[in-house]
Amino acid sequence: MKVGPIAAALTGIALLAGVANALPADGFLGNSVGALMRSDLYGFFNFAQTVNQPCPGGSAGGLRPTGAAFHKLAAIAVALDGQDRITAISLSLDRAFVDAPGQGVFARDVAKSFIRDVAGPAPDPRIGALADEIESGLPPKTTLVPLHGAQPSPQQGPASPCYRVFLGTGASCAIAADGEILTLQDGRPEGDAVVRITFAPKAGAPAGCLLRKIAD
Repeated sequence: MKVGPIAAALTGIALLAGVANALPADGFLGNSVGALMRSDLYGFFNFAQTVNQPCPGGSAGGLRPTGAAFHKLAAIAVALDGQDRITAISLSLDRAFVDAPGQGVFARDVAKSFIRDVAGPAPDPRIGALADEIESGLPPKTTLVPLHGAQPSPQQGPASPCYRVFLGTGASCAIAADGEILTLQDGRPEGDAVVRITFAPKAGAPAGCLLRKIAD
């Protein structure tokens, strides 16, 4: 069996003694593919490479959970440059998985872990708030202060545009921050029943790396 560049890079990193467990402070983009391997997302959900293909200036690969229960329900596509640095990364979740009353909590767990790990430990507040919305199933709270000194009344605010996409009531959204852009897209209008979460440079992914085409 031929080992693809992404799998080879991950294997080499695993063999290094004393590899640091901490994720890069500035997130995944621009950092080694090792950042993906060290993440809770990769380890906890048991992702493994399923596809690899050459890409202009580097390579691109698809990863899925190894467990049978979620193997077809979640996929990661990652683009690397010639030095095995992550240039773009995308998570696709089956729409039925996200919407399922029982399994939806697991889809939310994958989605919020992906957003937090890729964005890094100090994300733009809008990105952090989106991860919180997905995890809790609720939009952010606002506090209403009454006129006559009673206790403040916390209430749920409106769902953010990106959370509405996650819920299936919005088509697409984008959050641009610190030279990169987070996008969410409902794939159903294109005949693809998934919700897709992508981090890429503001300038876009490298030419020829169509991440949505390689996750399988």
